[in-house]
Amino acid sequence: MMPDQARQLARRRTFAALGIFALAALVSPFVPLLGFGLICSALVLYVRPEAISGRVA
Repeated sequence: MMPDQARQLARRRTFAALGIFALAALVSPFVPLLGFGLICSALVLYVRPEAISGRVA
């Protein structure tokens, strides 16, 4: 079982990534490089989850 704080952080990270992906889907037909940058930034949330919290392992 996950602690409540970890679950809350994971939920925020998921919604942030979904929002960034949705924004990238809207932007990319007009500015492809910006869309690509947004997708890369959303993927960073999952490759380095501590990037948001500022904690270093």
